[in-house]
Amino acid sequence: PWRFDTVGVGGALLVAAGLACVVLALRAGRSPLRKEAAGLGVASLVIGIVLLFQARLTPEPPGAIAQSAALPPGDPAAIGRGEALFAANCIACHGVQGRGDGPRSGEFTPPPADLTAPHALIHRDRDIAYWIENGIAGSAMPGFGDTLSEAEIADLTTYLRDLQAETAMARDAPGREECGVAPRTIDELEALTAGNQTPRDVEVAEPTAFPEGGAPPDAATEAAITAAAREMVACSNAGDNLRRLALFSEPNVRRAFPNGPTGLFLRLAAATPVPVPENERVVLLAVDELRQIAPDRVRAEVIIDNPTRHTHGPNASPGAGAPSAPADAATIVYVKQGDRWLIDEVLP
Repeated sequence: PWRFDTVGVGGALLVAAGLACVVLALRAGRSPLRKEAAGLGVASLVIGIVLLFQARLTPEPPGAIAQSAALPPGDPAAIGRGEALFAANCIACHGVQGRGDGPRSGEFTPPPADLTAPHALIHRDRDIAYWIENGIAGSAMPGFGDTLSEAEIADLTTYLRDLQAETAMARDAPGREECGVAPRTIDELEALTAGNQTPRDVEVAEPTAFPEGGAPPDAATEAAITAAAREMVACSNAGDNLRRLALFSEPNVRRAFPNGPTGLFLRLAAATPVPVPENERVVLLAVDELRQIAPDRVRAEVIIDNPTRHTHGPNASPGAGAPSAPADAATIVYVKQGDRWLIDEVLP
């Protein structure tokens, strides 16, 4: 559709001015103004036409679908209409369940998006509607704005949300209810890192390079490490920095603040925690490759999915054509202190 914003209006005015100059040149006869009017008219026409086509081609920002096209989540009638539209327009690429595994999915690079992936939940309804209407640059996703009405796009968006409901319920994204560790206090944190400030009174231990070997730990230790990883995710989702810091060993905290915590960090840490919105919570995918590398140390690979770290095109990084990474993995060394396993090192 034509979009007469500032660029479009400017282009239209230049075209009108160019036509006027050309008419003036034709009527000027042998007047000295003839060449100047003709040159100015042609230049105005060319620039005006370019601006008009730029206005024609410039995409609207997400949210272009009129808000009057309601997107009632869970509306059975809208879901039914959207399901029929999905079957007619989307299954070939995205598959019956929207997982990007349709019969034509192998034809495209990047492949069709998995519309039920955890990070898809972070996209707003109006963003999804925009992509349905306009397509996605750098992918094979076409726009359906010429074939589907606003109401149909709204129904299709509602159906996609229904497809994602199972994913939303299955996401293992613990929150404040599972962040039970007692928080560190500001005084404790300042005292713990006081020796780091210049000049140093104590030496801050550097991380230790551990060998790749080690035997799998016993079942109780494995369960305790998994619980420790889960609690870290829960405290992160709870937005509680002081509880998160309680899950790190004292040497690790000292290394994190080589010059002591900044005043800004202390103010933020002391503020009331603000939980992460539910659809943006970090998901714990797996705790794997556990190895007992010392009697009081276990190395583990912790794999998470952080929706906010994904690119917001469903398929690719902007301009790169590369799929978004589905997960983040970190190799963590846990140390036993008292009855807890604390994060002692995060290895590259």
